[in-house]
Amino acid sequence: MEIHIFMIKFFFNASLLMIILIFPSCETESILSDDQNISPNDFYISHYGSTHSFDIATWNIEHFPKNQVHTIPQLINIIQKIDIDLIALQEIDENIAFYNMIDSLNNYHGYISQLPKNGQRLAIIYKSDMISISDPEQIFSDDDWAFPRPPLVSFVTVKKENKIMLDFILIVIHLKAFVDAVANDKEPPVVGDDGLQPVLIGMAALKSLSGKKPVRVEAVGI
Repeated sequence: MEIHIFMIKFFFNASLLMIILIFPSCETESILSDDQNISPNDFYISHYGSTHSFDIATWNIEHFPKNQVHTIPQLINIIQKIDIDLIALQEIDENIAFYNMIDSLNNYHGYISQLPKNGQRLAIIYKSDMISISDPEQIFSDDDWAFPRPPLVSFVTVKKENKIMLDFILIVIHLKAFVDAVANDKEPPVVGDDGLQPVLIGMAALKSLSGKKPVRVEAVGI
């Protein structure tokens, strides 16, 4: 099972808010199936969380839970080890399995969307000692063509030592991109250059952080 997580890191103690984009993946690749007995210890998992930053990630978890026996314990292990403060999840198919996972995670709470009814719902998991979410709702629920999975919107407040460090509106969205293009022989709405741009932004942010000076995205080359 290859894992791709998109993460943004906000530093609490920086004089200028710095955003770092990271695209980690699990260094051990495995495929889960009913006839495999894969332990959570089979994965090498890097730690990303920090007490000096607020770490937020998005993760398409792909039809959770694919395998009740293996999926939930492995996800618990991964989430605890990466130690990210808030994770937006996509493709939650079973509410009970989701909340069973949340109950087994230390210091995490969770919220799952109501739509779509047939699965692939959106969810948020977050550290309850520093984060609160309020007024969750789904938007564009009446537009089944453009948004078959209505975006989940919530207001997020991040505290440290009872002081509000950050508050923002979080939108979790799971767009369809390539089905219509393949079915109708059209140009896809997202191309390679669209994926390249956030990578360049992340590289510029890292270079700016290490050099302690502004770095223009155009100056970063691959």
